[in-house]
Amino acid sequence: MFIALKRIRLSQNMTQKELAQLAGIKRTMICMLEWGQRRGSLQTWDRLEEVLGVDQKILRRVDADDAKHTAKVNENA
Repeated sequence: MFIALKRIRLSQNMTQKELAQLAGIKRTMICMLEWGQRRGSLQTWDRLEEVLGVDQKILRRVDADDAKHTAKVNENA
């Protein structure tokens, strides 16, 4: 499952490493957040919101297209 964080990061031509450095968090955390493997603290989401200039409520949304794709891949596995 992907959340909107990945789509927004990519729309700003930013790598996970760049975002992590600017937000002061580990790149692996960015990866886990994007895949929905971690929830992240409020402080983490506050930092991401500040760096990306997008409300964290939007950053945390599940991307419907990605969720459908993930479900389809899981069906075929």
